[in-house]
Amino acid sequence: MDRNTLVEGKEPDLNVLYQSAVEKALDSPNGHLDLFLRFLLGLSLQTNQSLLKGLLKWTTNNSQRNQHTDQCIKKYTEKSLCFEKMLCLFHCLNETKYSSVVEEIQRYLTSGRLRTHDLSPAEWSDLVSIILSSESNLDVFELKNYGDSENVLLILSSLFCSRPCSLRELDLSSNSLQDAGVKQLCAGLQSSHCKLETLSLCDLSDRSCQSVCSILSSHTSLLRVLDLSNNDLQDSGVQLLCEGLESPNCKLESLSLSGCMITEEGCASLALTLSSKPSALKQLDLSYNHPGESGLKLLSAGLDDPNWGLETLRLSVCNLSPSTCATLSTVLSSQSSHLRELDLSNNDLTDTGVTLLCGGLRSAQCTLTTLRLSGCLITGEGCASLASALRSNPCHLKELDLSYNHPGEEGVNKLTALDSFWKPEKLRYGKVNCSNTDSWLRRESNLVYLINFYDCHFRLGDCNLSERSYEALASVLCSESSNLRQMDLSNNNLQDSGAEQLLLGLKSPYCKLEILRCHLHWTSLVFPENQVTDENR
Repeated sequence: MDRNTLVEGKEPDLNVLYQSAVEKALDSPNGHLDLFLRFLLGLSLQTNQSLLKGLLKWTTNNSQRNQHTDQCIKKYTEKSLCFEKMLCLFHCLNETKYSSVVEEIQRYLTSGRLRTHDLSPAEWSDLVSIILSSESNLDVFELKNYGDSENVLLILSSLFCSRPCSLRELDLSSNSLQDAGVKQLCAGLQSSHCKLETLSLCDLSDRSCQSVCSILSSHTSLLRVLDLSNNDLQDSGVQLLCEGLESPNCKLESLSLSGCMITEEGCASLALTLSSKPSALKQLDLSYNHPGESGLKLLSAGLDDPNWGLETLRLSVCNLSPSTCATLSTVLSSQSSHLRELDLSNNDLTDTGVTLLCGGLRSAQCTLTTLRLSGCLITGEGCASLASALRSNPCHLKELDLSYNHPGEEGVNKLTALDSFWKPEKLRYGKVNCSNTDSWLRRESNLVYLINFYDCHFRLGDCNLSERSYEALASVLCSESSNLRQMDLSNNNLQDSGAEQLLLGLKSPYCKLEILRCHLHWTSLVFPENQVTDENR
């Protein structure tokens, strides 16, 4: 800065002052100006100037000047500087209350300019302290954004123990923690300072469940959601986990154990544990496991227990047979059951299983609102059973997923004929018997169904649609009564003629479509700017 400016008492150009200070600090070989620079930048904040009122000759509240300073510092973070100088710049951004300092740190750590394994625990500690003291929203912490060094995990754990932490969600599902890392983390999560409510972990063995159990049993734990999906826990790990679930201190509401190699033995442990005392657990995901018929019977008996408050059960890809549906039907008919959502997708239930399940759907005691039967080898016969059940008890079910089945035109017609009895919020049967899709779309009654009931997804991918099908879909989009919001037409041979028909619907003032997925082969077509946003094109 010009010395005459200070001698004559003129107000200095603070932009020049701050930029010069940053350059001087970065040029320093031993970092002796780092603390002074941070102190100087801290003085630029209006809040600090108010505290020092009367001591400072020049003050400013110019937000543009602060933005200029932030941009000046950011310019240097894009250069290939050593870690010590980058750390100084991150501290500076934190001093100026720059709202995106955490994103800048993440960008640096994942840019490839630094081997995170080479950082010492002290250097990690400095970085994490900046992150936790920043103005950024840290309700969610994703370790994968900071590289893969276990030092981050160790520092994070120690900070849980040493200071109040506002972190509510911790996602470690893309990191290789292993048993030692989980043990270290769980020790920190038991701290009274920890307010964590959602935790996702991966690369665990059954031994890790003992550490997780300690969190569930802790009287200080606020954990509500635990996702241990795709870990090799096996039945032995589930048994250890159940010790935590039995604790009166356990507040867990959602437990995901998808793909954890659980058999009927593990299901027996879960059923016994959840029946032993009133449980807060509302959601249980056991997809991609092997419960077997006996395991499912034990779980179903638990669902009939008044101590269970389970509302969501996911059993997708569990190799369930049609006969298991008789057991589930009993659950749906039970007055004690609280079940609201049931996912049986991608099990070979066939029409036989669906017919058995419909016995429960007919019951006046059934409170199920969502039923997912995607990919269950259901044909028109199964759809007829569902239609009959819904006709007798139409009020409860709001969402039915029959995608990736084979209902045929007859099965679809059975369901669409229910419009005077049953008005679902979501009904999916896309990706089905695509050879009949053209004829189905041309039926006026089916177009009326599309207009009145499809307010979410309508999926017709890989259905070899013709120009006449697109003409029919365009008429739906033009209807004042239509509430269609999303439509998937991917992997259809949509030529200019079909696209022109579709665009007529998109241009309609009544069109409410928000997301359209399709592969276009157009030449001179103009997309309607007023209907679909750039991100949805």
